[in-house]
Amino acid sequence: MLTDAKPEQVDFLQKFFGSGNQILLDDVLNSSGAGHIRPWVQLLLKGVPTVLPRRMDRQTMLWYGICFTQRQLKKLGDDLMAFVGPTYANFKGSRDCLDPKDPLDQAVQQFTRGAVYKFTGDTGEIWKKLEMMRGVWEQCPTLVTREKRPLGRVLRDFYVTLRTGSRVQAEGYLEELRNYHTLEIFNVTFLKVQMLAEFREWHEILSLHNLPELLQIRRPLAVTKSLIYAIYHKDLAVFEQRGLPQEALEHFRGHVHPSYGGNLFNVHSGMRDAEVLKCFMMKAVSEERPEQRDEILTLAEVLPPADKRYLKSLAQLLSGQAETVLSDPLLRAETASEQGDFDLAFSCARQAQSSKRRCQILLRCAYELQSLDSEKEVIKAFYVLSPEEQKQLLSTRLVRTLWEDLIYSRMLDLLVNNKQYEEEDFSIFQDLLPTLETLGVNISRFEELRHYGLERWKDT
Repeated sequence: MLTDAKPEQVDFLQKFFGSGNQILLDDVLNSSGAGHIRPWVQLLLKGVPTVLPRRMDRQTMLWYGICFTQRQLKKLGDDLMAFVGPTYANFKGSRDCLDPKDPLDQAVQQFTRGAVYKFTGDTGEIWKKLEMMRGVWEQCPTLVTREKRPLGRVLRDFYVTLRTGSRVQAEGYLEELRNYHTLEIFNVTFLKVQMLAEFREWHEILSLHNLPELLQIRRPLAVTKSLIYAIYHKDLAVFEQRGLPQEALEHFRGHVHPSYGGNLFNVHSGMRDAEVLKCFMMKAVSEERPEQRDEILTLAEVLPPADKRYLKSLAQLLSGQAETVLSDPLLRAETASEQGDFDLAFSCARQAQSSKRRCQILLRCAYELQSLDSEKEVIKAFYVLSPEEQKQLLSTRLVRTLWEDLIYSRMLDLLVNNKQYEEEDFSIFQDLLPTLETLGVNISRFEELRHYGLERWKDT
């Protein structure tokens, strides 16, 4: 029951059902005589109002109405007055009810920040009325849901807490974000991965229950980077520390790539982080791809000397020279795209002359690479085409779908998963929508994102 609970929730429950309460937490969790309290504890774990009992002795039971906001407190007070009221208890809606000398009361004060009621009375009747109240809540769940703050404001607070190093607060904002229907389950998971990476919880990332699906689906670049960081620090960093590049390569080839490969190591999308380049160097050497090896060595020139030395030691495990490349950049881009090397395809295509085919290749690259640079490039390439070429380009269902998915995912990424967002970046994709609509692309799915985008920068 407490497996997914936040640390501060577990700490509070241990204190509440501790030495100052004859009802023990183990009895509540194991349903041994106190199982009827479990549903009320579950409400607390969901972050919504609840009522918890405290047995002082055989005759006396105290009740605590636990809330997290003043608005919740008012709603709970109205419900308690309606169901329990002064008829069965001494409840009159008073908030000045906690004893500053009582350790349990102080634990409640700290956990709720004063959003609490405390009352006593006829235990049997109070239980009956509280269960009746909870039954009404189940029929009308909006009575106990948290009020929603603007999405942009919650996201801003979430990223601020990552920078200030407060995981407890970040977990709280993540829980708040789960209430937004705009955010699909994997978008919340993306945020959680970034949070865990920020706190260097590599094992926790790789223990996520939905990791297999996460490795297969299309992800924001920041999430891909976080996953690679986790894998490198958990499975490969030890070989670097011991100066064992050959053993690192064997472990990558025999364990890491088979276990985590999926589409994780398909493209490095211009990522120049040392851990990322080391993983892609091992992949290039394993697959005997000297052209990728050489490209990674070029990217590594900006890294610290120690990282460059280790990358060179990995590169030396593959002998041979890269093949002679085609002189026509568009042909090189087509060949690389067919081989699934979208980093190279993008690099070549952006050097080619403007054409409908170039725009198609850039679109495919942007879809696969998920980098803002590649997406801006394909939009520029689209705008320089003639109206007739734009119409021809969007004449196939596949290309229209790619455009839709590309723009939707980027707008969502900028809103949800990108710490370094800029309003002008969001506008690039928003401004493209009218043009696409006139050419037959369905943009209805973007309206909610447009709304939240405007809301985000309004609240920033």
